[in-house]
Amino acid sequence: MRTPSRTPLSADPSPPRARAPRRPRRPGPEAREIGAGEDPRGILGRIVHRHRIALGISQEELADRVELDRTYISGIERGIRNPTLLVLLRLAQALQVSPTDLLAEQPGVARQR
Repeated sequence: MRTPSRTPLSADPSPPRARAPRRPRRPGPEAREIGAGEDPRGILGRIVHRHRIALGISQEELADRVELDRTYISGIERGIRNPTLLVLLRLAQALQVSPTDLLAEQPGVARQR
């Protein structure tokens, strides 16, 4: 047996509230330029990504070389992970670059000449 549907208490219900528009998860390409106010993790992520692609290896292959999970490598490249010094050293070795190459483009990090 079907139960009767309930009617609203008032004859004139208020309209439903509109949802606020969602903000994009990642900034657009114009905001991804290296700038003074940018999070250094994002810059590091792009540097790691560039060196990984230059070697022609996947995130999974890099993760195996560094003995980390692939999702952690993905997080580093997306700028949402904050790797430790030891992880940076292992990344540099796996990417066949010096650790300073991973930090060379970071704001506030001076290169020695």
